[in-house]
Amino acid sequence: MIFDIFFLGKKDRIAICLDNATWHNKLTKESVIPKRASPKGEIQQWLKDHKINFSEKFIKAQLLELACANCPPKEYISDQIGKKYGIGIFRLPKLHCSLNPIELSWNSLKQFVRDQNTTFRQDDVKQLIEEFMVAMDDKRATSYFHHVSKIEEMYKTADTIMEEDVEPYLQSDSEETDSDDE
Repeated sequence: MIFDIFFLGKKDRIAICLDNATWHNKLTKESVIPKRASPKGEIQQWLKDHKINFSEKFIKAQLLELACANCPPKEYISDQIGKKYGIGIFRLPKLHCSLNPIELSWNSLKQFVRDQNTTFRQDDVKQLIEEFMVAMDDKRATSYFHHVSKIEEMYKTADTIMEEDVEPYLQSDSEETDSDDE
């Protein structure tokens, strides 16, 4: 989803923020590795194409393990296209709506429609959505990213507190002793 354009002084740069929709994360042909559902012959062919030696006696699980151990780095089609046109691609963490500026935008849009909708007619809702989108400027969009940055800093602070102040005092299961055994 195209979300924000960052303006960096006199030199404008475009940055696209992508969520975790399947079509945003389509791998390049070179990055795709065989899956569990792949036939054994297909896995063997992939290994041969990548010049990885294996025994013909290997079972499918061993072939998959070998493929995974030698998999190329993940490269996404959207990243290649962005790079070609000088566009920065930012990927959002999975399953963290609080770290997702797109979710903030959706929330603002829904709240705007909720507050302004008096007729409950589909055409009027569409008009309200269009009004919201037209009013979306770089200042508002950037504010979503700033809000997410604050949340991220809060999470980092909480992690630091856990690592430094709490975890040293936690006992692992192997350290626990039962007073009844003594």
